[in-house]
Amino acid sequence: MKYATNTNKFVTRRLGFAAILTTSSLCAAIVHADDLSSGKQPDRYAVSNLVSDVNGLAPTTDAVLQNAWSVAFSPAASPFWVADNATGCATLYDGAGAKVLSLQVKIPLPGGAIPASACKHVDPAHPPSPSPAAPTGMVWNPTTTFLVPGTTKPASFIFATEDGTISA
Repeated sequence: MKYATNTNKFVTRRLGFAAILTTSSLCAAIVHADDLSSGKQPDRYAVSNLVSDVNGLAPTTDAVLQNAWSVAFSPAASPFWVADNATGCATLYDGAGAKVLSLQVKIPLPGGAIPASACKHVDPAHPPSPSPAAPTGMVWNPTTTFLVPGTTKPASFIFATEDGTISA
């Protein structure tokens, strides 16, 4: 008697699982058919490399763009900032991947020092000493309450580095 009960539970579980799979498949098919019948294209995107430090990989080559970790935008369709982790730099690019006014910001090390190697290509086999700061993130700051250290100027962008330094 106990064996029959276990068999019934097993069959019920398998049928329940099969019903869930069938229902999921039908729902996906209906949604897909609805997209096609309404004339909508399925959701898609295309990847376009705009800038690279590798020649020929993108329309724009920038040797300083090494190990990009972060992107920040300000409002109104502004150009975008990219944090170059390996080179201790943040670079401003337009929507086509071109540098805007060749504008780059050197990110300081703890204590505020900026090494001569900042915003220059780094050979991973022969890293400079001292190594440049390594930005891992940045944000656009819309407020006037976060000031650039040692000044009365509000920080437009705030950077965080691997060693925990916060700079603006």
